[in-house]
Amino acid sequence: MKCINCTNTFCASLPSEIREEMCRVAVQSKHNAKEFFVKSVGPNGYLYILSLGTVIPYRLASNGNEIGVDCLHAGSILGLCDFLNGNADQITVYAKTNIELCAISVIKFDRLRSRCPAINDSIIKMLGVRLKHSYIKLGYTLGDSIEKMLYQLDELFEQQDVSINFTHDELALLTGMNRVTVSRVIESLKQRNIIKPLGRGRFVYINSLDQEFGGPSFKKINRKESLTLVLK
Repeated sequence: MKCINCTNTFCASLPSEIREEMCRVAVQSKHNAKEFFVKSVGPNGYLYILSLGTVIPYRLASNGNEIGVDCLHAGSILGLCDFLNGNADQITVYAKTNIELCAISVIKFDRLRSRCPAINDSIIKMLGVRLKHSYIKLGYTLGDSIEKMLYQLDELFEQQDVSINFTHDELALLTGMNRVTVSRVIESLKQRNIIKPLGRGRFVYINSLDQEFGGPSFKKINRKESLTLVLK
């Protein structure tokens, strides 16, 4: 796949000559769905543009559980914060779907960035979205498993709109819970009429975190479409 034809939100925002040059210097790789992998990032490493698919970067929480940092889609850049902070690190990533990455050395990316203001504009937009999510998250204690799940569902629906498709294990990774706890929380959400079963692992999402706990929500609540959660 050539970067000149790439339709992800980051590459599509760049001038064609920059996309062509980025394609020449990038090293492309693929990972299969449900694969775990590690990438080195930092000032002497690489940035990874997610050109296709969905990933969940994760880390170890203080209790030893793996917890997803975010759910990223095509157009996201893995290692962006480490690049901006000048930190050398490794990121561990779970591929939710089949994915394609374009690895670009930090040195070459910095040269392109100095020549192309559109790259900086896109980075600012990405950071703005992350800052917004972090600010909203501060409004919740997230000490309760149900609240954690509802917060995560609100965030996922904001990203993917009408329908989301996740396994119990993927929700466990995103919330820092184990699979048994996720199953128990899903059952509790059904009993509280927050989600309504449709059969075959499909649920209509009726209530949201702001309605249940009185906190802010960035999900588009006043929509005519049904919000559907699909669990496997």
